[in-house]
Amino acid sequence: DSFALVVRYVPRDLEENFVSNEIQRTIASADRIKRIHYSYQRRTDDYRFDVKDYSEYNAVLQLGRIAIGHSWLSITKFYPGNRLTYCTRCWRIGHLRNTCNAESKCRICLENLNIDTPHMCNNEPKCAQCDGKHHSLDSQCQRFSPQEKSPSFERREQDFPPLTASDNHSNEKWNTALPRTTVESNKLRASYTDKTIDSINDNLVKIIDSNKRLENNVDLLSSSMKTVTLDTQLHQAVLADTINIMKDLMQYVIPASLTASKNERSSLVQVANEYYNRLHVASSRLING
Repeated sequence: DSFALVVRYVPRDLEENFVSNEIQRTIASADRIKRIHYSYQRRTDDYRFDVKDYSEYNAVLQLGRIAIGHSWLSITKFYPGNRLTYCTRCWRIGHLRNTCNAESKCRICLENLNIDTPHMCNNEPKCAQCDGKHHSLDSQCQRFSPQEKSPSFERREQDFPPLTASDNHSNEKWNTALPRTTVESNKLRASYTDKTIDSINDNLVKIIDSNKRLENNVDLLSSSMKTVTLDTQLHQAVLADTINIMKDLMQYVIPASLTASKNERSSLVQVANEYYNRLHVASSRLING
């Protein structure tokens, strides 16, 4: 009940649903709005409700008034009733009859009761709590007085300010900018959430497309790398073959041509042509890849 408020003196001709809607329209965080049922007849009603927002709770208390229909009503804290545990034997609070060791006493004068002797009460009340001249469970007893008293309801000057001449001819309407209710706020939050989810989905689709393009580029690059690797291996093989041809030429043909006779040199022409053809094929492979 720490954040509970009460709207006082609501006209009885107003329906309960209408009053609830009026309260929620002004106080967006109002909840659990209920009419207070009294044990006696009243010309007006009081409505109790909870306020979930602490700052709004303080603002409403500071204002102290609320507009419902055409009425400017008082609004105060909710003061719960006394919840007492009392004994019907000694009429003291704090325990029950089945745990009381005292003698039975009269509820009014607190004199001891005797089963054998009829009791004649003097009808002078006496309190079992403070020995005051009132009943033991009377709300006037200082043991039952709340620490904080409910404020008195008085008419304040700022509640009904006088209208000036300019105000009488003003075309401005009252309550044109109504505060948003909790339902409207929830709808706005839901709309914003839907937009955010749609934006996230669009971004995810773009990221997926970008990843696909990146994967394709990686595949192309991998294929190109494989081709380059094969070309490099082929060039290495051709170079190795060329080096071997040059080695054989320098080791066998050139020395033989220098030391051989004229007749023997003619036989080396065929060998030289063979090495030439091999070098020509190797150079073509290097150039053409």
